Formats: sequence, C-alpha cells, structure tokens
Amino acid sequence: MQVWCGLADSKQTARACIAPAMQAFYQLPFERFERYCPYGTADDVAEFLLPYVDAGCTEFNLIPQSPDYEQAVAGVAAVKKLLTRT
Repeated sequence: MQVWCGLADSKQTARACIAPAMQAFYQLPFERFERYCPYGTADDVAEFLLPYVDAGCTEFNLIPQSPDYEQAVAGVAAVKKLLTRT
C-alpha cells in the first residue's frame, strides 16, 4: 500500500510539510486527500496504518514529508518498528 505521510514532532508541523507537497503534485487542495494521509508523529502515523495491518497488509511504501531528510528517514523507521511490534 502506498501512503503519503507527514512525519514531524507535531501534527501541525507534519501537516505543514505534507499539504503543500501533495497540492503541488496533484494540483488539488490537500483537504481532498487529508483523510487518507496520516500525519503527525510516528505514533500517529502507525496508529492510522494499524487497521490496514490488521486487515492483512504486509507492506507499506511510505512517501514521507518532513522538515528534513533525516527526520523523514527516522520517522519511517520508527513507524516500521511500531507496526512490527503489533
């Protein structure tokens, strides 16, 4: 499952990263996608994805949007760790 996600220290910061990136890519307002795109901390994103894991999804292709590259990589790693514990 391919998922755009915003990863940051707060929901507000994560939304500020993902919204303009998606709007630029799709040329549509972020609000059209918001309910399908988790954003916030790694815990927030993992919580959003957990029902998909419970339904049998075994692989996610996360497209992270973060304040910087290191935070994106660390956030994706944290989401993976949280989902493999369940």
